[in-house]
Amino acid sequence: MFSKLIFRWFFLTLSMSTILYSGCAGLDNKTSKKLIASQERVRLYPKECLGYIGLGNAYSELNQFQKAIVPYRDAIRLNLCSNKDYIYLYIGDSHNELGQLKLAIEAYKEAIRNNPNYAKAHFKLGQMY
Repeated sequence: MFSKLIFRWFFLTLSMSTILYSGCAGLDNKTSKKLIASQERVRLYPKECLGYIGLGNAYSELNQFQKAIVPYRDAIRLNLCSNKDYIYLYIGDSHNELGQLKLAIEAYKEAIRNNPNYAKAHFKLGQMY
C-alpha cells in the first residue's frame, strides 16, 4: 500500500513538472496552478464537465482563446454537461476575442437555443450587432 502511494506521488509530481516546463514556466503562480489543476482534473476525471470548463477558463485567462475553445467543445461533444448554454457562451466569448464574429454569433445563438431565458447570451448577441 505504501509503495502505491509513493508511486502515485512520484507520478503526480512528474506530471506536474512536465506541464510546468512545457509552457507554464513564465506564468503567474495563480494562473499556472489553475491550468495545472484543470489539466490534472480532466486527466483523472475525463467524464466530468467541470474539469473541461476549468481548463477552458484557464486558457481564456491566458488569452489563449483558440486553446480555450477545445475543452469547451470536448465537454459538449462528450455530452458531459447538462447545461450547455453557458458553455456556448464561453465559446462565443472566445470566438469574439479572436475576432471570429460569425462564429461568436452562432455560439451565442446556440446558447439561447439551449436556454431561451439566458439573459447574458441575449445581451452578448445584441452587442454583436
